[in-house]
Amino acid sequence: AFLDPLQLLHNDKLEVFQYSYDVRNSIDDTTEQVAVLQRMYQLGKEDEKVYQALVDYYMDHNMGKEFQEVAARGDSLFDSEHWTYLHIASLFDTANCDQFIDVATHNINRLTSKNTKSFIYTLLAMSYGVVKDNMPTDSATRKKELLALELAAYDSALVYEPDNSGALNNYSYNLATADSATDADLLKAERLAARAVKINPSDANILDTYAWILHLRGDDLTASIYINKLIRQRNESDEEMTVVEYYHIYSILAPLDATKAQQYLNLLREEYRKNPDAVGKDIKTKQAIEKLL
Repeated sequence: AFLDPLQLLHNDKLEVFQYSYDVRNSIDDTTEQVAVLQRMYQLGKEDEKVYQALVDYYMDHNMGKEFQEVAARGDSLFDSEHWTYLHIASLFDTANCDQFIDVATHNINRLTSKNTKSFIYTLLAMSYGVVKDNMPTDSATRKKELLALELAAYDSALVYEPDNSGALNNYSYNLATADSATDADLLKAERLAARAVKINPSDANILDTYAWILHLRGDDLTASIYINKLIRQRNESDEEMTVVEYYHIYSILAPLDATKAQQYLNLLREEYRKNPDAVGKDIKTKQAIEKLL
């Protein structure tokens, strides 16, 4: 508390706040550390430790706007890949993809770590996908261009990290479910999804993707093996099924086990009526589900 009057008296003195922070840090006094760090930042303290401490705090407290500001300023001050990565990653926001796409595409070649590049390319692909899914239904040409950009970004992610299971999963699902998907696309998607399963065989989302692609290729028997693994995984983890998963389970099991399929159809109808927005922007799946209601 003895530091408070000192800070008030010398509110524009950077060295006072540096001293205050050092004292509080030495005695593990976290109550005012953030306020002191913020004041040091405002007074122009170009200390990487100050910036990193603020970034950590803002990330821990989901303060996105503040995180973005400090990360961008840190990237301009500190010549390191770490700050370039933080700057790009801080802007990822599915509610506003344009700024992230702009900054990522202009700065990704400043990154040298293969895993980091793969991660940013994955986020870039996801951003293109969100923009595509939010385009009006009559914007077919632009949606096709965005799909190409999305899939190319996933390709780049896998160049830098071939075992990126998240990229493999998203890439395979979006390739297989695109309106323009050909038999060759479905075959490629199956191979990508199989790689994801091999890398992460207990991930429910990956099991769902692989099962659905097998179904789209007409192999419901093999698809049923993986969709039943998904069911077991969800049950064992006490995680709730998604509406899309209920739809996939019903569609795959319908020609193989009518009784079990009916159980999941009932669950699908129940969950969809409670939350019809759970399908998101997937118009094709939404229309298919509504035919079953």
